[in-house]
Amino acid sequence: RKEIGHLYEDHEGRTIVGYLWARTAKCPNPMCGAEIPLVRQWWLSKTGKRKIATRMIVNKTAKKYTFEIAEGSDIDFDPENGTMRQGSTMCPVCGQIPPEDYLRQQGIAGNLGALPMVAIYENSGKSGKGFRPISETDIAVFETAEEEYRQLVAQNPDAVSREQPRIIWVILYGLDQWFKLFNSRQLLSIMTFNKHLQYVRDAVIKQTGDPDYATAVTTYLALIVDRLASSNSTLCRWQANGEFVVNTFGQQALPMMWDYTEINPFSGFSGDWLGSLDWVIRVIEHCANASNQFAVLNRTSATRLPYLTEFDAVITDPPYYDAVPYSDLSDYFYVWLKRSVGELYPELFVTPLTPKALEIVEQRPHQSLKTRKDAAFYESNLTKAFEEAHRVLKEKGVFTVVFAHKSTAAWETLINSLLQAGLVVTASWPLRTERPGRLISQDKAALASSIFIVCRKRQAQDDGFFDDVRREMTSRIKERLDFFWSEGIRGADFFISAIGPAVEVFGRYKAVRKLSGDIVS
Repeated sequence: RKEIGHLYEDHEGRTIVGYLWARTAKCPNPMCGAEIPLVRQWWLSKTGKRKIATRMIVNKTAKKYTFEIAEGSDIDFDPENGTMRQGSTMCPVCGQIPPEDYLRQQGIAGNLGALPMVAIYENSGKSGKGFRPISETDIAVFETAEEEYRQLVAQNPDAVSREQPRIIWVILYGLDQWFKLFNSRQLLSIMTFNKHLQYVRDAVIKQTGDPDYATAVTTYLALIVDRLASSNSTLCRWQANGEFVVNTFGQQALPMMWDYTEINPFSGFSGDWLGSLDWVIRVIEHCANASNQFAVLNRTSATRLPYLTEFDAVITDPPYYDAVPYSDLSDYFYVWLKRSVGELYPELFVTPLTPKALEIVEQRPHQSLKTRKDAAFYESNLTKAFEEAHRVLKEKGVFTVVFAHKSTAAWETLINSLLQAGLVVTASWPLRTERPGRLISQDKAALASSIFIVCRKRQAQDDGFFDDVRREMTSRIKERLDFFWSEGIRGADFFISAIGPAVEVFGRYKAVRKLSGDIVS
């Protein structure tokens, strides 16, 4: 706070929560050339009690913009209509509509700018946040932050993450290095916290004489810096319905965000340093209640486990085809951890980015991929991973796999992989694993439950006939669905829950055959 706290001060002495910014692009009209603010919508607060919006005032002569705060009946415009609509925009000065791919071209050329619009502050004694237009003082402070950032990079060029992301939408707009997902003050903030982590470790060693304890404390603090990076990038957006900031991973992707929110890491509000600290402390306390035994961690490939047959249980939640590009998204955190604690774990941070060659996913076609992991790669390696689980499992051990895919084809692959690996389903449980209202489930028929498929090593020696198996399945499915219904499982989750009981019956047999002798898959 002593080092960078002055960069978030309010000229009227209030606590700044954050700032709303708009990316800008130059109007392609040669007779205009104004900077176009790229804004999705103008709402600041849209709750049951308050309606507050930003009003943009356009000075067409000077080709400049000022902003006002409109509240209640003073809102004489539609705040839903920003300057952006489905990836296209219109110049507020001359009315020019750029071509469809214009913003991508400008981004790749490095010509997108940014314009601060509104400061959000603590509204002492009143409900909700306070809002005011950005001031000249705010702009001057940000320019100071830019200069301090440049000085810090000059002193330590490697402190900023220049590695390149892959298969992520933002690269289509020129955000092709990880540090480009942050503005200068955000980068200065993260880099300053990282710099102080080393001071902390030295201080803890001096106090305790225990380097391992100091490493543990420093590691937890590094995770807090990573949380701060997640809540303070140019991909964070303001949620007017609840007056809060949606962090970078409001969904399991990195979509382009045209207007964004920058937070004050010392504000005392959600997403700041103390909020991130509180999250990590609560996780430590919660996990400490689970067991008093030490955990032994190994990072290895699921298809080549470094164990003998020794486990009572193996539990896994595999990727679901191309649903989430996990390793690509995890690079967002990896690049900062490499700089904060990379020297403490050199064997884990050897590569510039996370290792990806062995990751069992299907990759969506993309111009950055010379070769692509297809469905066949995913399916064959999923089976290999299950075979390894079977190998390390004791004879009466339990294998549990978590799955939550709506596609019947995906379930068919999962079940066939289990059967091929010598595992048979003995139970299935739909468990509510998703937070209600998470962004990815809004406006989508996403599953609220994950299905926990419980398996054991296959002992069956006999074949079953399909007509008999179908009757058994019908009875078992009805019994289990009655139970799931009584437990409140509804919608798509209810129907997906039927898969487990069906496969329980199917897997009791070495093979299921038609009367003709043909095997039923």
